[in-house]
Amino acid sequence: MYSKENFLSKKILILFGSANKKGSTSKMLCKFLNKFKNPTIKFVSAYEKRVEPCIGCDFCKENLKCIFRDMDDIYEFLKESDVIIFAFPIYNFSFPAPLKAIFDRFQIYYNAKVFHKINLLENKMRKCFVLTVQDSKEDITEILRAQTEHTIKLLGVSNIIYDNRRNTDF
Repeated sequence: MYSKENFLSKKILILFGSANKKGSTSKMLCKFLNKFKNPTIKFVSAYEKRVEPCIGCDFCKENLKCIFRDMDDIYEFLKESDVIIFAFPIYNFSFPAPLKAIFDRFQIYYNAKVFHKINLLENKMRKCFVLTVQDSKEDITEILRAQTEHTIKLLGVSNIIYDNRRNTDF
């Protein structure tokens, strides 16, 4: 499923969307991270970060930065990252609200691309892994793909791999 080159020393941004630090999402993430050799990791817990939701003010459209400063560290590390990992449990066929707030604040990259015809991120070949866990047996990978793929591609990602674990009990 994963090629060997994905697991060399990398700068990894982890956007963690679970309130339970010791739950199935965390266990899955830890097992996955064991594949990397000497990574530099920026770990962001969406629940602890408490990112302000996007208010649609168009400040980022005009200024190429957000009016709120609470994601500046995420934006900075994103520029340097080789790998982005979204790890979260599935709630009602989607991702938790605190992580959704982060997704919505990536609007800055959409506005830069669409209205200014520029890429705020370096032209890197970033990889992205979307690691999810859920209780249900139903595979919702296509639902997740529809909800996330467009935004993730705005982050300069060349390859998105979805790994949705169902009926998890690690």
